[in-house]
Amino acid sequence: MNESDHNCIYRSVDANTFELTKNSQFVSTIVGTVGWEAITGNKNVLLFGWGSWYKSLPGVYQYHHKINIDDLLNNKIDHGDLEKNRRSIYLSFRKIVL
Repeated sequence: MNESDHNCIYRSVDANTFELTKNSQFVSTIVGTVGWEAITGNKNVLLFGWGSWYKSLPGVYQYHHKINIDDLLNNKIDHGDLEKNRRSIYLSFRKIVL
């Protein structure tokens, strides 16, 4: 580990993401499934990629250079809103497939 990694803990690719998420303040990902696991597990997500299907859902924050991490840490996910928005996205997928 080099000096710039002093605040990082590296885990195996086989690590249980549900356990890691449960013990986190929030989850950061590029576009991965761990982001979906996080918001459904009541954890906010800091998203670095642009292609995630869940990027518009409550609790998901797109990274930008002026992001306020306190907003991300203090946000409480409304699961009613999450379910309503998820359903809307799923229905739009159905239209694409047809």
